[in-house]
Amino acid sequence: MKLLKNTVSLLLSAVVVTCMGSAVFADSGVNINQTFKDANFRTYLKQYDKNANGSLDDSELKNITAICCTSENKIKDVSGIERLKYCTDFSAVAGEVVDVDLSKCTNIKNVSIFCCSKVKSFKAGSDLEYLEISHSSIETLDLSCTFYLETIELRCNDNLTGKVDLTRAMFLKSAMISSCPVTSIEFCKASRLSVLEITATNVSNLDLRKITGLDFTLYFFISSNSNLRSMSLPSDIFIFHVSHMKNGKTSYIDDTRLFILE
Repeated sequence: MKLLKNTVSLLLSAVVVTCMGSAVFADSGVNINQTFKDANFRTYLKQYDKNANGSLDDSELKNITAICCTSENKIKDVSGIERLKYCTDFSAVAGEVVDVDLSKCTNIKNVSIFCCSKVKSFKAGSDLEYLEISHSSIETLDLSCTFYLETIELRCNDNLTGKVDLTRAMFLKSAMISSCPVTSIEFCKASRLSVLEITATNVSNLDLRKITGLDFTLYFFISSNSNLRSMSLPSDIFIFHVSHMKNGKTSYIDDTRLFILE
């Protein structure tokens, strides 16, 4: 009997300790000062801290569905943004933001960056579906996690050189890259692609043979790529407009279809 009592006592003690531990380690929300490095970002988020306790609880986090960095709020660093678990939209408009790292975000689906003269790099999160970057100073673009990306628009980014890697974008529907000095664009088997525009880039070789399974392409525009010398296309792509290729090896069969002479 004594042994039984001791055993029961030990079990009760374990339960008490477990309960206390749960109370200690229960989710007390997202501490604003400890989580976010940028002082202006902290100030921006404090508007959602309705009880002014310095922490964002779940009910408060649910109200943060979009983050916008502007010249008014002067946010430079969005570190910690992955803790805003209900945020699905991110934008930066003529703001102070320098590097946008969303690689830890599994919830942000839409990203727009406009006229940001200080932004240098962008890293996408795994759930990104829509990306637009225009008239900005972006230099490097990391899309290695963008499996669900459907739309990408890159326009008038004079410092964006190197490669645009879309080899993970299996669900890509629309890709528009214009007035960006990129030297390489790589695609995967994006059978949902319906819009492709590549204009005024420094791409010299464009290989689209991995894009297969297309019934038709609704809009295909390739123009003013002064360094473009060769293109390789799958047989099921229809071309609506191709111009200004430099010594390109092409043969027009009719008004809408183009074949590459390998």
